Amino acid sequence: MFLVLLLAAAVIIAGVVVVATGRGGELMPAARDLPEVRYRLRTSADVSVLRLPLAVLGYSEHATGSALRAIAVLLAEKDAEISGLRDEVRRLSDRPEPAAAPVTISKPAEQAATPDPVQRSDGPVPASQAVAGGPASSA
Repeated sequence: MFLVLLLAAAVIIAGVVVVATGRGGELMPAARDLPEVRYRLRTSADVSVLRLPLAVLGYSEHATGSALRAIAVLLAEKDAEISGLRDEVRRLSDRPEPAAAPVTISKPAEQAATPDPVQRSDGPVPASQAVAGGPASSA
C-alpha cells in the first residue's frame, strides 16, 4: 500500500513540474453560453442606470468590456462635439464686430402732432411759472 501512495505522489509531482515548465499545454477559453450584449449609450443618464450582469467572480468580462467600449465611444462623441463648439466660439469671437449704427431718437408721429403743454406761442415758459391750469398770474 505504501508503494502505491509513493507512486501516486511521484506521478502528481511529475505532472506539476511538467505544467509549471509550460509543457503541459494551455486551457481553452470557456465558450460563452450567453449572447453578446450590445449597449446603446447616448446620454449620461444611460450610463448612470447601466447595470452589468454578474458572473461567478464579479462582473461578466464580456459585458463589462462591451459597456466600457460603448462608454468610450460616447465620451469620444461628446469630446468631438465640445471641441467643434469651442472652435466655433473661437472663430466667432475672432471675427470683428460690425460698426454700430448711430442711434437716433425720434418722437412718434402722434407725440409730434400734440403741442407741449409747457410751451406757448410766444416761446417756452420757465418751469417755475408752468402749472397744470396755465401760466401763473402775478398780483
